[in-house]
Formats: sequence, C-alpha cells, structure tokens
Amino acid sequence: MTNGKHVANILVLVAAFMLLLFSWGCKKEAKAEAVAPPAKYAMEAMVVNLADDDERYLKISIGFELAEGVTEALMKENENVIKDAVIMHLSAKYYHDIRAKDGKEKLKVEIMNTLNSVLKKKAIKTVYFTELIAQ
Repeated sequence: MTNGKHVANILVLVAAFMLLLFSWGCKKEAKAEAVAPPAKYAMEAMVVNLADDDERYLKISIGFELAEGVTEALMKENENVIKDAVIMHLSAKYYHDIRAKDGKEKLKVEIMNTLNSVLKKKAIKTVYFTELIAQ
C-alpha cells in the first residue's frame, strides 16, 4: 500500500469514529431530555387546632413531590380526601410533637404515609413544608 492509501484509510477511520461519537452524544442528550421532572402539587394554607388543652393551633402549607406516573390532576380529584386526612392527622398532634426539627421531619413521613394509604398507592414521594407556624 502507498502512503496515500494509508492516509485515506486513517481519514476514513477518524471520520467513522467522529460520527460514532456524535451519534452517541445525540442519543445521550435525547435520553436526558426525555426524562421529565417529577410532578408537584401544593396545598393552600390550612389552620388546624392542635390536641393541646390550651388551645394551640398550627398554620401549615404543604407541597408534595409526586411519584412517577402520579399527576397533579389525580391530586386535585382527591383534594377533599387529602385535606381531610391531613387535618385529621394534624389535629391529633400536640405542640411538643412538632416544635423541634426531628418532630417536623417525623411529621413529614407520617403525612406521606397517611396520604399514600388514603390514595391507595405510593403517590407522594416527598413532603415539603412551605409554611409552618405553631402557636
């Protein structure tokens, strides 16, 4: 083989390699774009009487990150059931249950488990308190 043929073969291999890298990068970008962010749902603020004898109350706003396949529409369809479950759960709490950080973290898990039970599916992935005032 002559030097010209070696150069041509090398150029063909480099071009094929570049094409392969380019197509792999495009597939990777397309795959990354295909993954949609998780759906979110927010409840408006609620005021709930706590179980304390001295008439304490809790004002709370809650946001949810929904599990894959769960839509905001499903949450809106079940809004009354969701609000009722949250109110019933919160009204059984005492001020000292939610005052400390670990109490709030525990409450998030309890609300998630309560709503997943009420909705009969793992609909809630994460609970966020966007407002929480206990007095």
